[in-house]
Amino acid sequence: MTRPGSNQPTESARDLVRPVLPPDQFAYSHRAAIQAINGFASVAETNKRLIAWAGRASGSNLRTARLVDLLAHCANMETLEYLKEHTLMPLRRAIAPRSRLGSGNTWHAVQLLRPGAYWCSECVRHDVAQHGMSFWHCEHQLTGLFWCPQHLCALQFVESSSAFLTFPSRFGDVGTRPDPRWVSSLARSEPISRFIDMQKVLRLRTTPLVETGVARLIYDLADQIGLHHGTGKPHGRLLSDFLLQRFDGAWLETVIPGVLDKQIGSAYPPIDDAMKGNRQNVKPAVYLLAYAAMHEDSDLAIRRLIAGGTETPPASSKVRGQDDAHVRWEYVRSSGDYSVAARKLDLENPSVHKKFTRAGLPNLRAKNLAKIIAATRNFVQERMPLDKACRTTNVPKVEMEALLRVTAKRFASALLLIQRKTTNRRLG
Repeated sequence: MTRPGSNQPTESARDLVRPVLPPDQFAYSHRAAIQAINGFASVAETNKRLIAWAGRASGSNLRTARLVDLLAHCANMETLEYLKEHTLMPLRRAIAPRSRLGSGNTWHAVQLLRPGAYWCSECVRHDVAQHGMSFWHCEHQLTGLFWCPQHLCALQFVESSSAFLTFPSRFGDVGTRPDPRWVSSLARSEPISRFIDMQKVLRLRTTPLVETGVARLIYDLADQIGLHHGTGKPHGRLLSDFLLQRFDGAWLETVIPGVLDKQIGSAYPPIDDAMKGNRQNVKPAVYLLAYAAMHEDSDLAIRRLIAGGTETPPASSKVRGQDDAHVRWEYVRSSGDYSVAARKLDLENPSVHKKFTRAGLPNLRAKNLAKIIAATRNFVQERMPLDKACRTTNVPKVEMEALLRVTAKRFASALLLIQRKTTNRRLG
C-alpha cells in the first residue's frame, strides 16, 4: 500500500508515510508535508507519531526526541547533513566564542533567522507542478533577502511564523510584497549581494568560526580606512556609521533592528562592539555586514572571514607562537587590562599574564591611563628624568618603576643571553 506523493510503502495505516524531500525544503515545511500526507490532525499529533515511528524503526521505546533528529531519520539523512540542507541553524552559530565551539545542543533546534515566512510566487507554481505541493524554501528565509535568487522577483511574506505550519500556496497573493523598485535596488547593491553570498557559504559549515579571529581583521581594516577602533571617545567614524553609509538604511534596519535610531557619531554597541570580539550582544550577521562593507570582492571577503575564524593556536599552548603585532593588538583593544583581555580571549588570567609580561606589556588595570600615557611620553619622547616625568603628571614614581620593570624584562633576558654567549666564548 502506498499513498500519493510518497515514495515509501506501508503495510498498515499506522505506519508513517514519508514524503519525498525536495532540495532546500525548510524543516518546518517538511513536517507540514508529513502531517498532510498522513492525515494527522495537529502538529502535536505529528510529533507524537514521528517519535513512535522512530522508536519502532530503532527497536526502542522512545518517549522524547529532538525534532531535527526525527526529520533527518525520516529523510534517511545524517542529522548534520539535514541541518545544513534543510535548516538555517549553521548560520545562527556561524561565529561563536571559543568557549562555545564544543556546545552542540543548539544545533538540534529549528529556529528562524528573522521574523515571518517568505516565499516566491514563481517557485510556488514550479513546486506544485513538479512535487504536487508547495513548500517553504530555506534560501528565501535568509536574513536581508527580499528577492528570489532564481526568478529575481520580490518575495512575499507574512509576519506570523505560524505560516510554516501550512504551505505557501495557501496564502496566494495575500502576503506583503515590498516595493519592486526598492527590491530591485537591493538586488543590484554589491555590498548587499556580498552579505547574501557570505550567508550561503557559512550555511554549509558545521564548525563555527572563532569570534576573536573574525573580529581581529575588522579591527585591522578599520585602522586602515580610518574608522574608530580603540576605546574612549571616538576619534574617527564609527563602524555603525560606516555601515549606514554603505547599506540602504531601510534594509539595514531589517537586519539590525534599531540601527536607524542611533545618532551619527554615537556608539551603537550591537555593531561597534564587533571589533572587540567575544561579545554576546553582537550577532553573526554584524560580522558579515562588516566584511561585506569592507571588501569589494565576495570571494576575498569569504576567504578572509574563514581564514581569520579558523586560525587555531598550537596544541601545546593557547598563547604560544603568536607574533608581537597580534599580542600588541590584543593588549591595545583591552586597554592593557589583563582581566578584560582574559574575557575577550576566553583564557585564564595566568595565561594572559604570562602572554603579556613575556611581551613586555604591563597590567594597566586600575591605573589612570591618561596620567600613565603622559608620564611615559615625558620619559621616552621628551627624555625627561624619571623623577620629573612622574612629578609633572602626578604619577607615583614607584608605580611607574613597576611598569617599566615589566617592559624591561625582554631587554634583561637579551642581556643575559649576551652575557652567557660572551662567557662561553671566553671559556672556549
